[in-house]
Amino acid sequence: MYKMRNNAIFVLITVTLFYFAIFFSCDKNPADDDSDSTAQITGSLILPADATGKPFIVAVDDNFDADDGFTKVKAGTCVEGLNQEYTIANVPSGAYYIYAVVWVVAAAYATPESGDYVGYYGTNGTIPNEPNAVVPKSGTKQFDITLVILP
Repeated sequence: MYKMRNNAIFVLITVTLFYFAIFFSCDKNPADDDSDSTAQITGSLILPADATGKPFIVAVDDNFDADDGFTKVKAGTCVEGLNQEYTIANVPSGAYYIYAVVWVVAAAYATPESGDYVGYYGTNGTIPNEPNAVVPKSGTKQFDITLVILP
């Protein structure tokens, strides 16, 4: 019962976040390239199956309120294979949630549907209780995200 309830909460929050992401996908804190308090983040989206040609986003944010935009967002198209690399420059230092979606079934940038891939950094398909990705003041930090198939 707990797992079913946890999955239902995961689906509800994920669908809500990405639904609003389409309309409010702006950077909350744009940074200049020469800022001393930003870093570059990189990582790999670890997919449950190949999604060649499918659109994805990686979102960096300090909360789950998509109405106020995101700290940073990266959009792209998946290449062949089970790993999709991403890089986001000028991320302000701090603690964040980093999450991703790959639209396999739903139309690009629509509310994810059953069969689309979703994931959060540091977990295996569950929402972390608090921001768990710490971005340093400078340099490059890697955050790999394991995505699961949305039930």
